[in-house]
Amino acid sequence: MVKRIDNILDFDDIIQYVGEFGVWQWSRLFLIVSLAPMFGGFGPIIMVFTEAEIGHYCKIPELNMTDNAYFHDNTDTIDLLNNYIPKDMEDGAFAQCKMYGGGNNTNVCNEGYVYKRTDMENTAAMEYNVVCDRKYLKTIGRSMYFVGMLIGSLIQGQVADYFGRFPTFYGSVALHILITASHYFTSSYEAMIVQRIFLGASSQMLFIVGFVMACEMAAPKWRTFTGVVTEGYFGIGIAICTCIAYLMRFDWRLMCVVAAAFGIVPFLGIYFIRESARWLLTTGRVRRASRVMNYMASTNGNVIPLNIQEQFKEMEKGTESNDSPNKTFGNGKLVVDDNDADDQVDIADTENSDSGRHLSQPVYSTLTLLKTPNLRFRTIILSMNWFVNVIGYYGIALNMDQFGDSAFLDNVISGVLEIPGCVLCFLLLHFCGRKKPLMGLEIAGGLACIGAAVIPSPWVKIILAQTGRIIFTATFIMVYVVSSEIYPTVVRSIGIGANSCFARIAGILCPFLMLLREYWKPLPFVIIGILTIAAGLTVITLPETHRKPLPETLEEGENFGTQKDVHKPSLLLNTEDKN
Repeated sequence: MVKRIDNILDFDDIIQYVGEFGVWQWSRLFLIVSLAPMFGGFGPIIMVFTEAEIGHYCKIPELNMTDNAYFHDNTDTIDLLNNYIPKDMEDGAFAQCKMYGGGNNTNVCNEGYVYKRTDMENTAAMEYNVVCDRKYLKTIGRSMYFVGMLIGSLIQGQVADYFGRFPTFYGSVALHILITASHYFTSSYEAMIVQRIFLGASSQMLFIVGFVMACEMAAPKWRTFTGVVTEGYFGIGIAICTCIAYLMRFDWRLMCVVAAAFGIVPFLGIYFIRESARWLLTTGRVRRASRVMNYMASTNGNVIPLNIQEQFKEMEKGTESNDSPNKTFGNGKLVVDDNDADDQVDIADTENSDSGRHLSQPVYSTLTLLKTPNLRFRTIILSMNWFVNVIGYYGIALNMDQFGDSAFLDNVISGVLEIPGCVLCFLLLHFCGRKKPLMGLEIAGGLACIGAAVIPSPWVKIILAQTGRIIFTATFIMVYVVSSEIYPTVVRSIGIGANSCFARIAGILCPFLMLLREYWKPLPFVIIGILTIAAGLTVITLPETHRKPLPETLEEGENFGTQKDVHKPSLLLNTEDKN
């Protein structure tokens, strides 16, 4: 017979004895876990610089000139080009996709193209001539990257919640390394489009699981900080990859290999990282959870009290005892039936041992989020906010060449500016809660997009665009933090993955949205601005999550922020320390 325990053993209660954010959390966050999201920031930058938009003209064999000679701004060059290349009727510049074919007739570039190789000496777009009548492939390639991110979002939650955070984390990093390095062997741009799918999927998986691991290893009051640090590393990754692209601008294939090599860094700390103790406890792996939390406490210079150790032993006995027929443990807590006359412990969804063999583990899916009204409504609102944040962030990030003169400088500045964006986010979340900062910044970001699109001054455009990117960096973190705090532990990865699916749909649509510039140049960013403002107004319907205990079960998640939201008193807070 298993001894009766009168309440619940909860991870948020235990963490105060382990160390809310000690040496263990600091070292793992800054030196291991956040390096994967940083590496994830390489994906979009690789895409930007392997297919950078470069000036080009039709190749004129008779001229026998180097590529860059076509772009010399002198009278002799201009006079030569006047004989072979027509001028655009709108702006008077030389046409990039036409040449004279006899008399005043114009033909397409039958002899190929020449490129302005001053900023980038060699790119995939140059090598495969992804310009003019093949330019559509670039739009498809960018969309396929976000299709991959969508796929990563769909499978990440299921994989991380079933197999665990640790194997999903390192598996995603390994896949990202292989796919990035495989660009070296690409034989066609069509093959690169396929690679984009896998690159996007691995990038999304490693970012989300890294974010979840960071949030789950800290106490509630540190969740904002961990989320901000994770996003800050993503910005650092953008700046680092831009520097790699600049140094390797002479060979886009070598650039991809060097970028892939950076992915090895997270593996250097594989011995020092452990599975998420919160996930282990939630899925009934009591013995492993106990070992991990004792290791964390030891590293932090703490000792878990004896009474808690005894409770762990009781839970382990409960999972292995055949005297307890109603074994269920789906909540990540030790639950006791007060009406049980036989004083048995009711433990669900557990494993028979730490080998991973489950007795009766419930299977959750995206449909679980839609079964109850509050979770369903919040999933819709959060998905809408993820959608606009991604379309705003990547709308600016992938089109910085529309606002400034140097893609290298603009992207380095943008990556570095994500750090003050993260600091701004942290301060607002810490002192102002969640709802008001998210709503206010989304409205401000929408106005910045509209202003950058319609105001003619180049300097005002670049300032508003960079401001918008800082804002979207902050709101991107906020929506991650709010989502991780609203969803209960048992479906947290699934919930964030579901929201991320809508974000990736936004990413898929973003390159096509940019095609609307053909009709009115400011139109894409005006649309983004209006959508962002509208989404910001919906945030008021969400519950405030600031400094609230994380919901663990589906019931707690459904009642979170309502009158039924009653957090049970903790055994750890009411039991005398036996040490």
